[in-house]
Formats: sequence, C-alpha cells, structure tokens
Amino acid sequence: MNNYNLSSGDNFDIENIDLADIDNIDLANTYTENCLKEIKSDISNLRSRAATFLGFAGLLLRFIIELPNSLLIYLYTKLGAFLTSFYSIVLLALLLMSNPRLGEITHKGFIYKYFLSDPVLDVKRMILKYNINFFEYLNSEAHKIKILLNQAIICLVLSAFFFTFNSVLVSFLGK
Repeated sequence: MNNYNLSSGDNFDIENIDLADIDNIDLANTYTENCLKEIKSDISNLRSRAATFLGFAGLLLRFIIELPNSLLIYLYTKLGAFLTSFYSIVLLALLLMSNPRLGEITHKGFIYKYFLSDPVLDVKRMILKYNINFFEYLNSEAHKIKILLNQAIICLVLSAFFFTFNSVLVSFLGK
C-alpha cells in the first residue's frame, strides 16, 4: 500500500493510485467532501456577518447625515464618518457579490463525461481531483472574504469614531 501525504502544498499523482488503494480513494473523497461542507458553512457564516454589518453601515450612514457641520471641525468629522462608512459599504458589497464557481463542466456534463464512460476507480480519482481543486478555490475565496470583512469592520469602527468625536465636540462646543 502507498502512503499519501495529503497535507497542504504536497503534490501527489492521483492518476497513479492503483486498484488496491480504492479504499484510500473512498476515504480521501469522504474527507474532502467533509472539508468542502465545512468551508461552505464558514463562507456562508462570513457572508451572513457581512450582511449584518452592511445593515449597520447603512444605518450609521443615515445617522451621519444628521450630524451638524456648522464649524469646520464638525464638517471634517462628518466627512470622515461619511467616507469611512461609505468605504465599508463598498467593501461589504464586494464581499456579498456572487462569484462564479470553479470549473466549466456542469454536473450533467461531469456525469456523462466521467461516470458513464470510465471504470469506477477512474471516476473516484476524478471526483477526488475535482474536490481537491474546488476546496482550494473555496479556501482562497474564504480568505478573500475574511480580508474584506476585516477591512470593512475597521472602516465601520473609524466611522463610529468620527461620529462619536463629532458628537463629543458638539457637546462641548455647542452647535
């Protein structure tokens, strides 16, 4: 039996797995399918968080409109709050946009091309190869989503800072 190290970054040749390793392919397929479910769930949770923050950013934008701007310092803090809130909205909108899926083959095409024409071992190899590629794609998407979400949160915190600073200035200096 061959020992395959499936850790990230290692290359192994799926095509050279022999018939004696069919149980290993089944195990690898089960493992990658579970990883795919987990990463899809993580992406869904991140997008849900982003939608919540988008609602907060929109609400904050609405309150920023009401801030006074009669003094120059009020205007600067209002402008800072507007710009950071708007930038967070842009980041969150980019994050929430749908992305095309990896691969050009449809599930129907995948079934006709591989399942009905190839032996079982070849089909299992192809599924494993597809799942590994799809997992890598989803993992990179999750990483991009996390970066955009973190940047949007930072912008919202800055916007809240400007909003609060404007309110404090108004409290001490008056309108």
